[in-house]
Amino acid sequence: MKLEEGAAVVSLAGHDRGRCFFVVGKEEGYLLVADGRARKIEKPKRKKVRHIRVVGFPEGAVAEKLRRGEKVCNRELWMGVREFKEHSRSGHEEVASWQKKM
Repeated sequence: MKLEEGAAVVSLAGHDRGRCFFVVGKEEGYLLVADGRARKIEKPKRKKVRHIRVVGFPEGAVAEKLRRGEKVCNRELWMGVREFKEHSRSGHEEVASWQKKM
């Protein structure tokens, strides 16, 4: 899958393994990810592409704002992560496996 801003990803490595994030930016060889709670939009986590897995491309307002490059606040980001997790519970086995860890 193509990695772009607004994609929902799960961390595969590090102390945040199993957590859900949104991609909020890109740097050379890295993606910038944030969830609005542990990782704020002001200071996103730099993750190597090989250390994350794309679990979806949400259609919510937060994901659309990220794709358009608009400003997103931490509360919106956190609510978007929660909404994606709740929406994905019944559909994706991958997403269900990391939800148990949270």
